[in-house]
Amino acid sequence: MPLIQRDALAPDIRGKSGAELLDQALELGPRGISRLSCEDFFWLVRKIGPDDCIPLLELASTEQWQYLLDLELWGGDMPRVERISFWIERFQRADPVRLTRWLFTEGELLAHYHLYKSLDVVMDVGDEGAPKGEGFFTLDGVFHIRVRDPRYRESLESLIRTMAEVDLNRYQALMTGLSAVLPAELEEELYRLRNARLAEHGFLPYEEAVSIYSPLEPAFLKRMEGATADPVVRDPQAPVTIPTIPLLLGGAGNLFLQAAMGVDDPLFADRLRLEFAGLANQLLAADGLQSPDTDDLIASCRRGARILNLGLEILSGRDPAAGRRLLERYPLTSVFRVAYGMVLKVKREAERWEAGSWFRARGLDVTFWAERWGGTLKGLLKRRPLFFTGQEDEQMRDFEWLGEVRQCTRILRRLMVVDGLLEVLARSCPPGQDGIAPLEDTYDRLLVTYWGRMSLGLGPTFEGLTVEQARDLLARLRSREGSPPYTMEAFGSNFVRDLCGCLPTPDPETEALLKETLGSVWEAFCDEYSRIPLDRLDGRYSRTLRIIHSRT
Repeated sequence: MPLIQRDALAPDIRGKSGAELLDQALELGPRGISRLSCEDFFWLVRKIGPDDCIPLLELASTEQWQYLLDLELWGGDMPRVERISFWIERFQRADPVRLTRWLFTEGELLAHYHLYKSLDVVMDVGDEGAPKGEGFFTLDGVFHIRVRDPRYRESLESLIRTMAEVDLNRYQALMTGLSAVLPAELEEELYRLRNARLAEHGFLPYEEAVSIYSPLEPAFLKRMEGATADPVVRDPQAPVTIPTIPLLLGGAGNLFLQAAMGVDDPLFADRLRLEFAGLANQLLAADGLQSPDTDDLIASCRRGARILNLGLEILSGRDPAAGRRLLERYPLTSVFRVAYGMVLKVKREAERWEAGSWFRARGLDVTFWAERWGGTLKGLLKRRPLFFTGQEDEQMRDFEWLGEVRQCTRILRRLMVVDGLLEVLARSCPPGQDGIAPLEDTYDRLLVTYWGRMSLGLGPTFEGLTVEQARDLLARLRSREGSPPYTMEAFGSNFVRDLCGCLPTPDPETEALLKETLGSVWEAFCDEYSRIPLDRLDGRYSRTLRIIHSRT
């Protein structure tokens, strides 16, 4: 049976509201909820919301509780007292007795830290009498307690009463132990234990987690033959805790997901789900997101699925069957690193060129290269390189297809060639008088304007044309055509030839790429001015030709 049909939760969970997900989860019953993986449980709590997930917390296992707390309570390497109070209150509403027993046993260190940070405790000994001051209460006449944060006074007082009711001896031992707490040592031990637990789920220490972004050459995989993850061996009587939701959050329609969802072997399918959940968590840790929100979880799963898809295409083409065979042979982390390594090559090439480029030395930013080229360069220069889609709903995303990497490589080559041409043209301008307006001009605007001045016999600068000069230029370009739309096709070869001639002996590859690029620039210029009457020219609305007001 394919993987997607064996999921405990429906595959359309991404589109469901929190209330719908809660109803669906509760239909699994206590046994079904306790058998959810910690990753699935955490995502459900995040999606449903902390104030509405109380019924889910009530039916959860203490292991699921611990995983939730490990991800929710920390800010960097320090537990946050407010977050502890926030979640302890919700666990108390879900099952106060079980929470108390857990705090007396596995959660004892957390209990000591939380109560030490939240309570004032005075022990009544001898004839000293009860402490004086407002807000103190006692349950046994020995320990007098006051809650420091009034927001959590009711919930903490209720917790303390429950502790005393469940086991008075342990309650008194806990209160006695608060006086011996060394907060720095306790924080260090809580952090160590938390990291050890999370490492089992893929949340490695940052120094180890970032290895997922280290490149791996495809040829190296041959030397890793058989280095797959350990096979999943499951006791049929043991609870099923294989993560389901991370793979479902990966999206739909790419090679990796087709290959994964088409797996019939239950053990292989479980291995893929475990590996993918671990990969998604490692990506979160590598990006410094040890307390991820819902959007972070979704983004991590989508990043993993997209880059794995790129890796499969690199290694096996677009054949889902070949992709499945490849997934059987190699760990997902290796496939991911192969794909990311290819993206990093383009990024590093972009960084090396950008650091010594003319446009950067001239003080221009990426907007100089217009939306598509500038967006592509901006995406490549990010700490984690992204593909520029240009779409409103998702302008940038992780690379998913080999064609996207090749497209960015071609654009980068065009940037290099045009940047070199502009550098040559700028050297022909009078020193300090190239006429470039950094916040207004784009590369294509400079090229057309420079060539327009050449055609009119004006000085070699990027200074804009006056309205009269622009009319003169367009009249010449339209002279062979009687009516709009004016194609100005006959002058395109002049534009390409004249600007290519400014480069000293370019190599054939550079020359071919420059001619193709200049041809595209000319087409955009012709398209803009194919119908505009000469008496309607206005520099405020001109994109590909710089028009300025006449000087008086």
